[in-house]
Amino acid sequence: MAVAEKKYTYYVKTFTDSSGVRHYVRGKTLEEAIIKREDLKRKLSAGETVRSSSMLFRAWADIALDTYKPNVSPKYMTQIRSRLNNHILPYIGQMPIGRITPIECQKVLNSL
Repeated sequence: MAVAEKKYTYYVKTFTDSSGVRHYVRGKTLEEAIIKREDLKRKLSAGETVRSSSMLFRAWADIALDTYKPNVSPKYMTQIRSRLNNHILPYIGQMPIGRITPIECQKVLNSL
């Protein structure tokens, strides 16, 4: 009995933003990929935060802390940033968030 191989076809569109970061989008059709690329460009130019699996954890953490900053006291924010800088970022700060696994998180916890 012959086994049919599945072939996955998708289209990739790229663009480089003003800071020199290259962004990739995929779609099942060429039109879908173009629409996704234009939507991503619009979001970036509007200043929206776009999370991608290639975003470094350090960048994500900065965005997250800036988002919560108005809701907490300056003393608490200083403590959180200190803990992040001393205990978490040395281990996973330079990792893309798409590559952080539960094992990586456990390694950070084990180091505490």
